[in-house]
Amino acid sequence: EDPEPIEPAKNYQFDVCAHNAVGSSPTSSPAAFLTPGGRSAAQISMPEMTLRTRDMWMECWDAEKESVFYFNRISGIKRTEPPEEFQTDAGTKNKMGLTI
Repeated sequence: EDPEPIEPAKNYQFDVCAHNAVGSSPTSSPAAFLTPGGRSAAQISMPEMTLRTRDMWMECWDAEKESVFYFNRISGIKRTEPPEEFQTDAGTKNKMGLTI
């Protein structure tokens, strides 16, 4: 069955449960997001240089400003402050081999 198209300015909620030969996982906590108003998800411009991804967030490199920024793949929000998903990774290495 074809999924319904994602509509602009609409709230969506989902949870996830994995099934395999061993059994089923517990159901995740519900996640929710609001799509940007006035444009569809297909119209969100994705960054070119992605260093790492966590959940809905991407850590990206802005070559022009020579700095890291964070991009939400669902909402299209771009910010310089790391989201919670990236705040627990101190001391790990990103795709460029830099310690963060």
